[in-house]
Amino acid sequence: MSLARVTIRATFGEGSGCEPLATGGDPLPQLGVAHGEAVEKETVGTTHHLRRDGLQGGIGGYTREDGGISLAYYIPYIYVTNDAALAAGRELVGAPKKLGRIELSINDYGLVVGTLDRGGELMRVEIAIASRLGLEQLDAFKALIPRVDNTITFPLLSLRVLPSLPDGTPGIAQLILWYAKFIFIPRDNPQLWAGEARVKLGGTSFDPLDDIKITQVITGLYFEGDMELGITRMVKEWKLSW
Repeated sequence: MSLARVTIRATFGEGSGCEPLATGGDPLPQLGVAHGEAVEKETVGTTHHLRRDGLQGGIGGYTREDGGISLAYYIPYIYVTNDAALAAGRELVGAPKKLGRIELSINDYGLVVGTLDRGGELMRVEIAIASRLGLEQLDAFKALIPRVDNTITFPLLSLRVLPSLPDGTPGIAQLILWYAKFIFIPRDNPQLWAGEARVKLGGTSFDPLDDIKITQVITGLYFEGDMELGITRMVKEWKLSW
């Protein structure tokens, strides 16, 4: 996992406030601040911490007051390695999952390399392990990595859409609040390592990850654990017309 500062500029609009925000809408306006890659055999994603007081998108408006959410993350790209993970994410929460080839390795010199390939290399993360950390040292990033004991839980937002039909049958768009809970292992003595990191994003016409501009890499973290995904609730719903 690497932490970096990024900015995305979308065609919808731009501008950034100062407060963390849970928000919705499609397409999204400018996003920023937290960018994380969890490069594993199961899943990889780029996560963006939204920083506007609200937005008006193609399906309707949403502000944090609508759902009573103080902080959540929206994931514009997430890649998995099997059909079950793809179907569960897309069908249940509307997560924008795609299939990809994910490789993770560590050599004898402590260099961790994670890659994502999907018709070309979309992401490459390198971490030069330098020191071992205690879990309490993660609290330096508590605004981005909320920890309780040996568990960190990320609140997530996705937009689940059932399109409308040409015969006039209305569609539905739902903003879903869900979570990813990560439990460090071994539980009694978690192995957590840190070091200098480099992140490189590539892109294709179908996966334009290179539209994401990385302005600063903060740190690199290497650890093992178990991840649990769950659904919290539907935050807001819109009716769609053809």
